[in-house]
Amino acid sequence: MDQINWVLVFLVCNFGLSLFNSISNRHKVAQDDLDAHKNKIEKEVNELWAELNKHGRELSGIKPVVDGKPNHDDLAKVYEEIRRVSEKLGSLSNNVSSVSGQLKGVNELLNRMDTFWRNHSKD
Repeated sequence: MDQINWVLVFLVCNFGLSLFNSISNRHKVAQDDLDAHKNKIEKEVNELWAELNKHGRELSGIKPVVDGKPNHDDLAKVYEEIRRVSEKLGSLSNNVSSVSGQLKGVNELLNRMDTFWRNHSKD
């Protein structure tokens, strides 16, 4: 019976070691997968940070250029000046039309006077 107990102990120990080895291998595989995934994520995060820093440098380089350019308020002033000049040109156009009408009348009067003097100077 003593020999059967040792065989039984040996089988239980062998089973325990096999179970431990199996669990240990699964843990190692899972840990390796986690480590690979962690390294992949760290690499992607580092790439994103590098890209973000690149964009930040580009934007900081653009800011001084943009600060010197016209903004919405400047364009509003330009449009207001265009409207004001347009109104002046509209009133000037009315004045030119009025003067043009008066000059037509003067021209007709001069033509009549010329015709009159030509007709009466022959006598």
